[in-house]
Amino acid sequence: MDALDAANHFGHRESDGIVVDLFWDRGAVDDRFRVEVEDTGIGVRFFLYAATGREAIRAFHHPFAAADTHGR
Repeated sequence: MDALDAANHFGHRESDGIVVDLFWDRGAVDDRFRVEVEDTGIGVRFFLYAATGREAIRAFHHPFAAADTHGR
């Protein structure tokens, strides 16, 4: 998803060393979503790819629950 960059940055939040960013590529045919999660305390980073906007917002607010759902 190279198209998901700063121009498509839709949301950012930080809490207790956890940084979460939401990217949204508003495509002509379909939308693509990516949630990036980083734990700055231990240096772990992972990505979640949501199928819908609703799923992306849920993953943005609850990334670890979404990761468990996706088997990560």
